[in-house]
Amino acid sequence: MPRVKEFDKEEVLRKAMELFWKQGYHATSMQDLVDHLGINRASLYDTFGGKKALFDLALQNYRNVYFSAMEQTLENYPVREALQKMFAGAVEAASQDKHRKGCFVVNSTTELAASDEDIREAVDQNKQQFETLLARHIRIAQKEGRIESKKNPAQLAALIFAFYNGFQVLARIKPDKKELQNLVRTAISILDS
Repeated sequence: MPRVKEFDKEEVLRKAMELFWKQGYHATSMQDLVDHLGINRASLYDTFGGKKALFDLALQNYRNVYFSAMEQTLENYPVREALQKMFAGAVEAASQDKHRKGCFVVNSTTELAASDEDIREAVDQNKQQFETLLARHIRIAQKEGRIESKKNPAQLAALIFAFYNGFQVLARIKPDKKELQNLVRTAISILDS
């Protein structure tokens, strides 16, 4: 009689994401995953298809969670306030993270995008989602007179996305709360008329 899998797939995926996020893809071995997840190697391969497939699922899960949170914040607040809230959360997370993990997507980009087409595609999709959503909310703010209407929403969104990625790298190097807050304030000021 075959054994029944006795683990929560979503919980295993969350734990795998945490490990990949902390250690990176290359520094995480299959044995690390087996030990951290508490499931045997055969179940890991059978359920997720191996390390690369598990990593891809973990990255997609992270993207879904964070994009959903961003979308909700932008739906509930004017764009400037939404960005302030999102970046305040990022500053807080960076200043309290003893492992200096940063952003899983940014980390994956710097580690893998040059050599992995799947990661490049996932990161590009992430970029497009972020910029499209943000540009839409910038346009709304422009129509309401909250942001200078002469500024190109797509270019503003692309600039904020680029800033976010650089911010995440800087936060790993030096997670100084005051310095990060000052950077955020300056970045958001591009929305001013």
